[in-house]
Amino acid sequence: MRPARTLTLSMIAVLPVVFVMLPLAMMRPAQPPEIPEGVVLEAAPVGAVALPEAAFEPLYNIDSGGYIDPHTGLPKLSTYIGVDGERITVPRVRAFLDRYGSPMGPYAREVVAAGVRYGVDPRLIVAIAGTESTFGKFHRGHNAWGWDAPNGLTRWPDWPTAIAEYARLFTSGYRSGDPAVIGPRYCPDCERWPFTTRLFFSMV
Repeated sequence: MRPARTLTLSMIAVLPVVFVMLPLAMMRPAQPPEIPEGVVLEAAPVGAVALPEAAFEPLYNIDSGGYIDPHTGLPKLSTYIGVDGERITVPRVRAFLDRYGSPMGPYAREVVAAGVRYGVDPRLIVAIAGTESTFGKFHRGHNAWGWDAPNGLTRWPDWPTAIAEYARLFTSGYRSGDPAVIGPRYCPDCERWPFTTRLFFSMV
Protein backbone atom coordinates (compact mmCIF):
# COMPACT_ATOMS: atom_id res chain seq x y z
CA MET A 1 0.00 0.00 0.00
CA ARG A 2 2.91 2.39 0.64
CA PRO A 3 3.95 2.68 -3.05
CA ALA A 4 0.35 3.47 -4.04
CA ARG A 5 0.07 6.14 -1.33
CA THR A 6 3.38 7.71 -2.40
CA LEU A 7 2.26 7.85 -6.05
CA THR A 8 -1.04 9.45 -5.12
CA LEU A 9 0.62 12.14 -3.00
CA SER A 10 3.11 12.98 -5.75
CA MET A 11 0.30 13.30 -8.25
CA ILE A 12 -1.56 15.65 -5.95
CA ALA A 13 1.59 17.70 -5.47
CA VAL A 14 1.98 18.08 -9.26
CA LEU A 15 -1.65 19.07 -9.93
CA PRO A 16 -1.32 22.72 -8.79
CA VAL A 17 1.73 23.11 -11.03
CA VAL A 18 -0.19 21.77 -14.02
CA PHE A 19 -3.13 24.10 -13.39
CA VAL A 20 -0.76 27.06 -13.02
CA MET A 21 1.25 26.28 -16.15
CA LEU A 22 -1.74 25.79 -18.48
CA PRO A 23 -3.02 29.38 -18.27
CA LEU A 24 0.51 30.73 -18.71
CA ALA A 25 0.95 28.71 -21.88
CA MET A 26 -2.40 29.90 -23.16
CA MET A 27 -1.46 33.55 -22.52
CA ARG A 28 1.99 33.27 -24.13
CA PRO A 29 2.28 35.65 -27.12
CA ALA A 30 2.78 34.30 -30.62
CA GLN A 31 6.37 33.35 -31.32
CA PRO A 32 8.29 35.11 -34.12
CA PRO A 33 8.16 33.36 -37.50
CA GLU A 34 10.79 30.89 -38.53
CA ILE A 35 14.09 32.39 -39.70
CA PRO A 36 15.03 31.36 -43.25
CA GLU A 37 17.72 28.72 -43.56
CA GLY A 38 21.20 30.17 -43.79
CA VAL A 39 20.44 33.42 -41.99
CA VAL A 40 22.51 34.19 -38.91
CA LEU A 41 19.97 34.24 -36.10
CA GLU A 42 21.71 37.00 -34.14
CA ALA A 43 21.57 39.30 -37.17
CA ALA A 44 18.04 38.46 -38.30
CA PRO A 45 15.44 41.14 -37.52
CA VAL A 46 12.31 40.07 -35.67
CA GLY A 47 9.49 39.23 -38.04
CA ALA A 48 11.54 37.41 -40.67
CA VAL A 49 9.73 34.54 -42.30
CA ALA A 50 10.73 31.64 -44.47
CA LEU A 51 9.40 32.09 -47.99
CA PRO A 52 7.83 29.35 -50.07
CA GLU A 53 9.29 28.97 -53.55
CA ALA A 54 5.89 29.92 -54.96
CA ALA A 55 6.36 33.42 -53.59
CA PHE A 56 8.70 34.10 -56.50
CA GLU A 57 6.55 32.64 -59.29
CA PRO A 58 5.08 35.17 -61.75
CA LEU A 59 1.34 35.69 -61.41
CA TYR A 60 -0.70 35.64 -64.60
CA ASN A 61 -4.30 36.75 -65.08
CA ILE A 62 -5.66 37.58 -68.52
CA ASP A 63 -8.32 39.84 -66.99
CA SER A 64 -6.02 41.64 -64.58
CA GLY A 65 -5.49 44.76 -66.64
CA GLY A 66 -1.77 44.10 -66.39
CA TYR A 67 0.77 44.18 -69.20
CA ILE A 68 2.47 41.74 -71.55
CA ASP A 69 5.58 40.10 -70.12
CA PRO A 70 8.39 40.74 -72.66
CA HIS A 71 9.94 37.32 -71.98
CA THR A 72 6.84 35.15 -72.26
CA GLY A 73 4.30 37.18 -74.22
CA LEU A 74 1.73 36.46 -71.51
CA PRO A 75 -0.34 39.03 -69.62
CA LYS A 76 1.26 39.57 -66.24
CA LEU A 77 -0.58 40.54 -63.09
CA SER A 78 0.43 44.00 -61.95
CA THR A 79 -0.58 43.51 -58.30
CA TYR A 80 1.92 41.98 -55.89
CA ILE A 81 0.89 40.12 -52.75
CA GLY A 82 2.99 39.95 -49.58
CA VAL A 83 3.67 36.83 -47.55
CA ASP A 84 0.84 37.91 -45.25
CA GLY A 85 -1.68 37.85 -48.12
CA GLU A 86 -1.98 41.64 -48.29
CA ARG A 87 -1.25 43.78 -51.35
CA ILE A 88 2.09 45.53 -51.67
CA THR A 89 1.04 49.19 -51.60
CA VAL A 90 2.84 52.53 -51.57
CA PRO A 91 2.14 53.13 -47.83
CA ARG A 92 3.44 49.67 -47.03
CA VAL A 93 6.70 50.20 -48.94
CA ARG A 94 7.06 53.71 -47.49
CA ALA A 95 6.60 52.46 -43.92
CA PHE A 96 9.24 49.79 -44.40
CA LEU A 97 11.80 52.15 -45.92
CA ASP A 98 11.16 54.80 -43.27
CA ARG A 99 11.74 52.22 -40.55
CA TYR A 100 15.34 51.90 -41.78
CA GLY A 101 15.88 55.59 -42.40
CA SER A 102 16.17 55.03 -46.14
CA PRO A 103 16.48 58.08 -48.42
CA MET A 104 14.26 56.13 -50.82
CA GLY A 105 11.30 56.38 -48.43
CA PRO A 106 9.80 59.52 -50.01
CA TYR A 107 9.98 57.75 -53.37
CA ALA A 108 7.98 54.66 -52.40
CA ARG A 109 5.40 55.57 -55.05
CA GLU A 110 8.13 55.48 -57.69
CA VAL A 111 9.29 52.08 -56.41
CA VAL A 112 5.83 50.57 -56.74
CA ALA A 113 5.13 52.28 -60.07
CA ALA A 114 8.42 51.07 -61.56
CA GLY A 115 7.79 47.55 -60.32
CA VAL A 116 4.33 47.47 -61.88
CA ARG A 117 5.51 49.04 -65.13
CA TYR A 118 8.51 46.78 -65.69
CA GLY A 119 7.30 43.62 -64.00
CA VAL A 120 9.72 43.66 -61.07
CA ASP A 121 8.26 42.95 -57.66
CA PRO A 122 8.65 46.21 -55.68
CA ARG A 123 9.82 44.14 -52.73
CA LEU A 124 12.76 42.93 -54.82
CA ILE A 125 13.74 46.50 -55.71
CA VAL A 126 13.74 47.31 -52.00
CA ALA A 127 15.40 44.06 -50.91
CA ILE A 128 18.35 44.33 -53.30
CA ALA A 129 18.85 47.93 -52.18
CA GLY A 130 18.88 46.65 -48.61
CA THR A 131 21.57 44.11 -49.35
CA GLU A 132 23.72 46.36 -51.52
CA SER A 133 23.54 49.71 -49.73
CA THR A 134 21.45 49.39 -46.55
CA PHE A 135 18.38 50.64 -48.45
CA GLY A 136 20.24 53.44 -50.18
CA LYS A 137 21.87 54.89 -47.07
CA PHE A 138 25.32 54.21 -48.53
CA HIS A 139 25.04 54.90 -52.25
CA ARG A 140 26.95 56.55 -55.05
CA GLY A 141 25.05 58.49 -57.66
CA HIS A 142 21.69 57.20 -56.35
CA ASN A 143 22.74 53.66 -57.26
CA ALA A 144 21.39 51.74 -54.27
CA TRP A 145 21.59 48.36 -56.02
CA GLY A 146 25.27 48.04 -56.91
CA TRP A 147 24.28 47.97 -60.57
CA ASP A 148 27.26 47.50 -62.92
CA ALA A 149 29.69 47.40 -60.00
CA PRO A 150 32.50 45.76 -62.00
CA ASN A 151 32.57 48.82 -64.29
CA GLY A 152 32.48 51.41 -61.55
CA LEU A 153 28.73 51.60 -60.86
CA THR A 154 26.06 53.29 -62.92
CA ARG A 155 25.11 56.74 -61.61
CA TRP A 156 21.79 58.55 -61.89
CA PRO A 157 20.93 62.20 -61.18
CA ASP A 158 18.06 61.59 -58.73
CA TRP A 159 16.03 58.87 -57.02
CA PRO A 160 13.01 58.84 -59.39
CA THR A 161 15.31 58.36 -62.38
CA ALA A 162 17.41 55.78 -60.55
CA ILE A 163 14.42 53.68 -59.46
CA ALA A 164 12.78 53.66 -62.89
CA GLU A 165 16.01 52.96 -64.77
CA TYR A 166 17.09 50.24 -62.38
CA ALA A 167 13.75 48.43 -62.71
CA ARG A 168 13.98 48.67 -66.51
CA LEU A 169 17.54 47.36 -66.60
CA PHE A 170 16.83 44.61 -64.12
CA THR A 171 13.86 43.20 -66.02
CA SER A 172 15.85 43.27 -69.26
CA GLY A 173 18.66 41.28 -67.73
CA TYR A 174 16.98 38.87 -65.30
CA ARG A 175 14.02 36.59 -65.82
CA SER A 176 13.76 35.26 -62.30
CA GLY A 177 12.76 37.24 -59.24
CA ASP A 178 14.14 34.67 -56.81
CA PRO A 179 17.32 35.87 -55.09
CA ALA A 180 18.52 32.26 -54.88
CA VAL A 181 18.49 32.12 -58.68
CA ILE A 182 19.80 35.58 -59.53
CA GLY A 183 22.33 35.84 -56.70
CA PRO A 184 25.18 33.82 -58.24
CA ARG A 185 25.12 36.09 -61.29
CA TYR A 186 24.23 39.37 -59.59
CA CYS A 187 27.00 39.09 -57.02
CA PRO A 188 29.15 36.02 -57.83
CA ASP A 189 31.48 36.39 -54.85
CA CYS A 190 28.77 37.11 -52.26
CA GLU A 191 27.83 33.81 -50.64
CA ARG A 192 25.20 35.31 -48.37
CA TRP A 193 23.66 37.67 -50.94
CA PRO A 194 20.68 35.37 -51.73
CA PHE A 195 19.87 34.77 -48.05
CA THR A 196 20.07 38.43 -47.06
CA THR A 197 18.05 39.58 -50.06
CA ARG A 198 15.41 36.93 -49.48
CA LEU A 199 15.16 37.98 -45.86
CA PHE A 200 14.55 41.63 -46.72
CA PHE A 201 12.09 40.57 -49.42
CA SER A 202 10.06 38.66 -46.86
CA MET A 203 9.93 41.62 -44.49
CA VAL A 204 8.52 44.24 -46.84
